[in-house]
Amino acid sequence: MRWLYILTLIALTLSFTPSILAHSGQDGELVKSAEATAVYVVQNGLRYVFPDLKTYQSWYGNDFSAVKTVSKEELMGYQLKGNVTHKPGALIKIQTDPKVYEVTDDQGSMMAIQDEAEAVIKFGVDWAKLIVDVPDAFFVNYAIVTAPPPAEEPTPTSTPPTVPLTFDQTPAEPSKESTNLIRLTNNQLSDKILDIEWNDSIYGVLWLQNDDLYYTYILASTLNFGPPVKLNASEVKALAGQITWDGSYFAVAWTGQNGDQTNLYFSKLGIDGQIWVNQKKITTVDADSGVSITDNNDAKYAVAWDKSLTANADAKEIFFTNLDDVGVITSAIFQVSSSDAKQSRQPKVLWNNADYGLFWQDQRDGNAEIYYSRLDTSGSELTQDTRITNNESETFSPAITWDGTTYGLGFYDGRAGGGYYFNRVYSNGTKILTLDAKLASLTNSADNGIDITYLNNFYYLAAAHKTTSPKPDDGTEIYLIQVVEGGDVRLETRLTYNPWQASSPAIVESDDSFGIIWADGRATCTDCSLAEPKRDEFYFLKMDD
Repeated sequence: MRWLYILTLIALTLSFTPSILAHSGQDGELVKSAEATAVYVVQNGLRYVFPDLKTYQSWYGNDFSAVKTVSKEELMGYQLKGNVTHKPGALIKIQTDPKVYEVTDDQGSMMAIQDEAEAVIKFGVDWAKLIVDVPDAFFVNYAIVTAPPPAEEPTPTSTPPTVPLTFDQTPAEPSKESTNLIRLTNNQLSDKILDIEWNDSIYGVLWLQNDDLYYTYILASTLNFGPPVKLNASEVKALAGQITWDGSYFAVAWTGQNGDQTNLYFSKLGIDGQIWVNQKKITTVDADSGVSITDNNDAKYAVAWDKSLTANADAKEIFFTNLDDVGVITSAIFQVSSSDAKQSRQPKVLWNNADYGLFWQDQRDGNAEIYYSRLDTSGSELTQDTRITNNESETFSPAITWDGTTYGLGFYDGRAGGGYYFNRVYSNGTKILTLDAKLASLTNSADNGIDITYLNNFYYLAAAHKTTSPKPDDGTEIYLIQVVEGGDVRLETRLTYNPWQASSPAIVESDDSFGIIWADGRATCTDCSLAEPKRDEFYFLKMDD
């Protein structure tokens, strides 16, 4: 018995050539002796030892029912050949090196995980919990291999566009536009950007392509992207939506028309696009209803939307409710606004780590202004119907972010020829800047889209700005504006130089950089005259702060 024990110790500590791994019962037999706890797999008259419990568990978990106890004479009849390595797909490392590897085959080959983004995509947000520390003595049983070159284009797996997604290699003026500019769609259809969200390693993107709603992800480290995933059933015409990240999953609130009825739906999906909650109906809405969703860091969500009143179809109000982690309503549906038979539209709701802030456009005073309400997690209003803007022109499209103390608010306003403005609002509804700050030279006769985020003590707004060069009048380009807390514009950067209109920008902070998406028709027009019908495609740009 002592001799066998010494032999087993030798098997556990010496370096061996990477071994053939354990197979199922019909290919090999799991054996041990009555005198020792070491387990072996027999292959071709040879035996391979599981060097530790974690290696065994990577193959069989805690199931030892298939292990056969044999005499030491029978066990000694099988020549000891080497160690079993972890099952393919396992994540391993050694304590003396932080590099993490994925075991790729049953010969002990392993491939380095390049970054967190790759790990999240392959193994999920809890990937770090899967890592097993392999003793240095056993690490020599593994061999590092390099990754095969990536395919030129991803292969869509779920209702792809008519043409695969491609990188845009031909910006109109490469000397001016960033090399991080990516064209993500190439489908000869019209794309409408809806939203972009960040989850610490990837960007999750939501967009409309004609009547369908799609999601994809973009790896921040490499700018590679995944296949498009369609969220709506074929009988449902998707209309609008917004995406949020709850720490583990992306959640989407969206509207869609099914026959003569328009509904508000909830979908939940993993970063790889695997759908966990599929098109769950929340309530009925209007065909032109706006919708907004936020999470409260507890896998619960708040949703806001606008809808016509039953008693007065010309009047629209803002509504709010809470959802659990699978989209089931957990509170009453509350009417938040009281616009006195006028129109309330364009809700934007955001969790500030204590309660919800809800902004919207309201026409109760004869012209459109931005209003605000503060709600707790039950939906009760803590601050009711507070008017934020106050001027004689029309105000549209509130865009909001939370800086840890106040809301940053961007919006379009028709005053002084039209343009984009900025202010800050406390959670109690008090406006901080006495005068709304106009965003530099961005004077537009129409609202072409604005979004806002906050990073490193600055507010950043992405806006579609009217320009006359190199296009004729009414062309638009995407600009990034950096604003200080007092409302002064610190930096105004033109992001696009293309022969057509750009619109509908969305922006999200990502560590020390930004992800910005928008739509433009640069690749689908021939002479790019304004009279020519165009088909918008979907573009993405990553920028450092």
